[in-house]
Amino acid sequence: MVFECFAGVLASKERLRTWGALGALVLMLAASTARAQEGSLPPPPVPAPAPQSGWRPRVVREGTLSLGMQGEYGTLLGTSGFAQSYNHGPSLGVRIRYRFAEDQAFGISFESQRFNVKHDTTVPLDPDYLTAITTTAEYYNYFQTRSRTPQYLMIGAGLLQTRRHLNDSEVDFPGDGGVLSLGAGAEYWWKRTLSFDLSLRYNGFIHSDNGSSSLSHGVQAGLGFEFYTSK
Repeated sequence: MVFECFAGVLASKERLRTWGALGALVLMLAASTARAQEGSLPPPPVPAPAPQSGWRPRVVREGTLSLGMQGEYGTLLGTSGFAQSYNHGPSLGVRIRYRFAEDQAFGISFESQRFNVKHDTTVPLDPDYLTAITTTAEYYNYFQTRSRTPQYLMIGAGLLQTRRHLNDSEVDFPGDGGVLSLGAGAEYWWKRTLSFDLSLRYNGFIHSDNGSSSLSHGVQAGLGFEFYTSK
């Protein structure tokens, strides 16, 4: 009887050892399987780079219209024509440009330029200053159009109207004429539809002076803006 009980206890211990060995074997197999699966998994995806902030190249499309305004200051050169009596003064220009190609545009400009008298007098009928009003048709050729600061050259021709303001506040009209314009400038893109415009211009004023035609030479520098109607 005692022997049978002792044999039963030994058998129970053998079964426990067997089950324990089987359990350890199962755990080892499960661990190796998990490691194999982890090794076969694809690497985590690389996150896409964040979009770059800042200015992007602005390409002005064909058919884009821009409206601009410039404050200017100009002076007459030499001693012929208007330069005999007038020297320099401020001006204001309004411009409309139509882009018919990425690097070419046609424009119309309206400018009012004031030229102060060289020698002040108190005589009522003596001039105080001269106003030259010009309306010009212009052609623009642009360079580096995909940079932030595109440049341009300009040539134009148009009409000249003059008004002479006298010391007694009266105004007379010396006569009309024509104007030839040459210029260069650069735009700096501030927003997608707005740029700052810096320009330098030469104006050749053709007008009548005491019954004979005269040519007056003027230069002016201007700073303003251009507003574009499309993005």
